[in-house]
Amino acid sequence: MKAIDIMHVYSTIGDLKEIDYRNTLAIATMINLLIDKGILSEEEFRRQAAVLDLMDAPARIQENPGSAVPGSRVTGSQVPHPDVRNQDRGLPGPS
Repeated sequence: MKAIDIMHVYSTIGDLKEIDYRNTLAIATMINLLIDKGILSEEEFRRQAAVLDLMDAPARIQENPGSAVPGSRVTGSQVPHPDVRNQDRGLPGPS
């Protein structure tokens, strides 16, 4: 691979990181506004995030079978969730 091609790959990765950061910021902002306005509670958000995460779990396990513990069951309370309210309402900057 030529040096110019490698530079283009790194540039594209940087662009994607910036896009990811902006999307994360927009989503966190919308979640905070919905909670602040009383449209959605933190518990409702966490519960729905856990449900959606569990729906995606079979695909993740299939992609990476070594990550699954045979015979184990994951419940909604064990699924990690983002705590959008207790991070000083800040997000990490793009890296």
